[in-house]
Amino acid sequence: MDRLRILLDADVKDLEHYLAMAENSLCQAPKILTSDQVAEMFRKEMDIIASKMEGPSSSDFEMLQTKLNEQSAEMKRLKEKIMAMEEPSARDVQGDNDVLVNVTPEKVQRRLSEQKIQVEQMEDQEYWARMVQEVSGPELPALVSEPSSDDESEPEVKTRKVRVQPEESDRVEELAALLWQMERDFESFPFRKREEFSPGIEPDIKCAFCGIYGEHFSDSCPRIQNGDTRFDIIRGRLLCVYCLEDCPKDCPSSSTCNYKRRQCWYCNRVKGTMFEDLIPRDNGHHRSLCNVPDKKHIAMVRITSAKRELAELQRKGPDGDKDNNARSEE
Repeated sequence: MDRLRILLDADVKDLEHYLAMAENSLCQAPKILTSDQVAEMFRKEMDIIASKMEGPSSSDFEMLQTKLNEQSAEMKRLKEKIMAMEEPSARDVQGDNDVLVNVTPEKVQRRLSEQKIQVEQMEDQEYWARMVQEVSGPELPALVSEPSSDDESEPEVKTRKVRVQPEESDRVEELAALLWQMERDFESFPFRKREEFSPGIEPDIKCAFCGIYGEHFSDSCPRIQNGDTRFDIIRGRLLCVYCLEDCPKDCPSSSTCNYKRRQCWYCNRVKGTMFEDLIPRDNGHHRSLCNVPDKKHIAMVRITSAKRELAELQRKGPDGDKDNNARSEE
């Protein structure tokens, strides 16, 4: 519009100029010109001015109209493109139990089913509950009337393993480190030596369990090997659980026994390791009554379970998570 106004002003100035020239011509023309001649000259001048005004103005107007049409068409195309981009998100149907998660600014969304999350958490809890049940199985009777060491210590292990990790990769790293430490501690897990004849044994040494003299020490008895069974035998005979002898007072666990403060060799081997919770809490005992060597299979069960979980997490990996997310979106 400004351009047209400028052109119109220029044409008006040209018109004024030609009018001035026409007036000068009339003034300078000979007196013999008739009125018809003057009118004809004026008409010609007006035609020349009109032709000059119409030419540039019409062409500029057509050019401006063309540009306006092009801009209108471009705006229409942009509007259609925006509507086409927003149409898929408008058609998305969100379920009652779905959670929409915005992933990128380009409105890429991912749905996670709350029900699926609850099921996976429940399966985790059931898995570790079964593992704890295997670890604290009924085949191992307690040494004393108090709750067994497995029952008291396993909840700590369960709490350590079940806690939710912020990232799957962090859980893999933690589990790998835990497995490495368990395998390292398992290599030094104590075992009980069983032998019929112990070298260097005195002939008056009697086995506290089978009653044979001069053949083997009580800890190496090949006939009665289970620590819990040995413990029951000693208590049934009202003997001291610290020295395996007939202490003068408070049998079978005399508070005055000189061997009460002596630490069990098997318990010391697992103290400070990943299997420290397998130590029985019975206020001390003779090493031949310890049931830690009988729990080596429990340590193996824990290692096997950790390996299984680690392999499952590594098998899934980032690609497995993407596949699960794609299936949840479908």
